[in-house]
Amino acid sequence: METIQEESPAAFSRTMRRRTRPTQTEFSRHSGVERALIARLEGGREPKLTTLRRLVASLGGRMELAARFERPLEALAEDFLRQREDAWREAEDRRRAGPQPIK
Repeated sequence: METIQEESPAAFSRTMRRRTRPTQTEFSRHSGVERALIARLEGGREPKLTTLRRLVASLGGRMELAARFERPLEALAEDFLRQREDAWREAEDRRRAGPQPIK
C-alpha cells in the first residue's frame, strides 16, 4: 500500500497525476473531471473534496481525511468553552453597565 501526503490539494493532485503518468487530458477522460479543472487544481485552486475523491477513485485509490492536533481534543474543547464563557461574561458585563459615552 502506498500513501501520498502533501501539504496542499494542488501539490496532492500534481503528485498523484505525475506518479501515475497520465496527461491531464487522459486523467480527465478517465476520472470524469474536466481537464481545465485539473489544470486549475494543479495551479493552486482549492478543490472540493468530492473532486479529489473522484480523481483518487479513478486511479483505484481511496481518499482519507486526517487532522493532526498538538494537544488532546478534550483540552482544545475546554479552552474553546472557557473562551466562549469569558466572552459571554464580558458581553453581559457591558450590557449591565449600560451605554457608554463616546470618546
